[in-house]
Amino acid sequence: NAVSLITFVLAVFFLVTRGLNLSVEFTGGTVMEVAYEQPADLESVRQVINKLGYHDVPVQNFGTSRDVLIRLPIMAGQTSGQQSEVVL
Repeated sequence: NAVSLITFVLAVFFLVTRGLNLSVEFTGGTVMEVAYEQPADLESVRQVINKLGYHDVPVQNFGTSRDVLIRLPIMAGQTSGQQSEVVL
């Protein structure tokens, strides 16, 4: 019981002091699934997206090494379609 109580108190403490880290599912944005003909170089994809003005964007493989998932945050004045056109 003591371990459970300590864990619960710590969880509440960190929730109050640090808050929640909400991802694109809760904050809005665009999730893009991109398929390449050859295995994708994730670092190159990150660099290109960073040069476009999107910082700290999650870029990861899913399924196979050729499939890439990109999660773009909401940008003021751009729709999801416009973001997709810029990135692709």
